[in-house]
Amino acid sequence: MSEPILVALIGALGAAIAALIPIIFKKTPKETPPKKIAIFGWGLIGLVIGGIIGIPIAPLILGPPDPCLLAKIESPAGTHSKLDAVAFPVPNNVKISWVPSSCVMTVQYFQDQKLAGTYKNVVSGTEIKIGAPNSGETEIMIWREGHNKSVDNIWVWVKSELRSDNNLLENGNFETDISGGKWKWSDNIRVSRVAGNNDQGQGLCFSLRGVQKKEDWGILSQEISVESGQVYRFSGMLKWDNVKQFHIKMESNKVDWGPIPDEDWRNGTSREWVRRESEFKAPLNATSAKFVVLYKRDREGRPSSVCVDELVFAAQR
Repeated sequence: MSEPILVALIGALGAAIAALIPIIFKKTPKETPPKKIAIFGWGLIGLVIGGIIGIPIAPLILGPPDPCLLAKIESPAGTHSKLDAVAFPVPNNVKISWVPSSCVMTVQYFQDQKLAGTYKNVVSGTEIKIGAPNSGETEIMIWREGHNKSVDNIWVWVKSELRSDNNLLENGNFETDISGGKWKWSDNIRVSRVAGNNDQGQGLCFSLRGVQKKEDWGILSQEISVESGQVYRFSGMLKWDNVKQFHIKMESNKVDWGPIPDEDWRNGTSREWVRRESEFKAPLNATSAKFVVLYKRDREGRPSSVCVDELVFAAQR
């Protein structure tokens, strides 16, 4: 029996006894029975008293509550907001853990608003598979066996299997100086290395110099070799300030492969790092391409910038 049910029973018993008090203690057998409102009033008093008594004594009767019903997911890092799932990328093979770590739980994951998988009798620290690479928005829940309500849940984003050792971009994490390397930039911008995503390592910010025209674009780019017709995936951490338009695109022989969808990058600011991923297909006969990050400011006279980190561009195998 659960604690709430026991408290409710004690309260109900108290209410019933209190409701009978006027009848039990009436002065004479001929005395008029108490009115319904009086019975209701005594019952309400009894319910309150029963609750006051029941709440503290229920744990004594039932024993201490199961600490596993208060367990919290510790890893992977996630969010309770579905809208922020994309900011918490994870591989499709992920180690899941919780506290208290001694609890044995049932783990479920949901994709496209449907149950996609269940793991029973899972020990904290176990590696599980949650969908296929690049399956995107995913909810993870943990359950205690025998209970019909989840103990905790998080939202994550299952990312593509892009490994830095397959990265076609040189120094995509900007851990080394970009001077003299493959990164090139337009004359109208200044570049500077800054603290990277999660304040770990280095990232790169670039901004338009001085008083540039509102129509001027700041451009950062790198030439890479590609295979004709090959599908590539991009992943990177980005943030921007005072941006009118902001694109990441690929081009070969002045032919655009098409930019990453960027509706939410326009007319705004994001001072927090956010992850973006996209897929590109190399045009036929393309053997080289240019990876391009470009933007123009929203308002003249105000500082503007785009920052990038953890840039990976790799063939999708």
